[in-house]
Amino acid sequence: MKFLSRIAPAALCFISISLIGAGCSSSTNTEVSPTDEGSASNSANLTSISRQDALDNYWYYIAPYINGTETVEAYSASSGSTYNIDATFSGGFLDSLDNGYGDTLSFTAELKADGNAHGEDQDGNTWDVNVDLANSPMITNAVEDWAAAKGYQIE
Repeated sequence: MKFLSRIAPAALCFISISLIGAGCSSSTNTEVSPTDEGSASNSANLTSISRQDALDNYWYYIAPYINGTETVEAYSASSGSTYNIDATFSGGFLDSLDNGYGDTLSFTAELKADGNAHGEDQDGNTWDVNVDLANSPMITNAVEDWAAAKGYQIE
């Protein structure tokens, strides 16, 4: 029994030191993976990502980069018609539509990840607006601006 009382503390000490040292092993991980904030974790190397993967996984980080004017498909509930008209976006929000007759219709409608925005103009008329995400130069610019700011390279 005396033997166990002497060896037990030594064994406990050895096991403790072994477990502590296990966390100190040196391994090099050069893989760069995106973080939840929508930026690459290693700024020295660019992380490649496809345009579609960026849109699918980081829409709400990309949306603030959506700025400009682009022709969109807009459905007017009041007329029951669909129009191809110019829309102005700022920070991912639809700000205005040019109705094609020299009038500007003001909005505050968020552009969603599916390319749709729904809202009312200043006159209370409801509009459904669709941006063709796959072919939109404005969306491409937003993805590229986001990628450059966050350390990604678009494939």
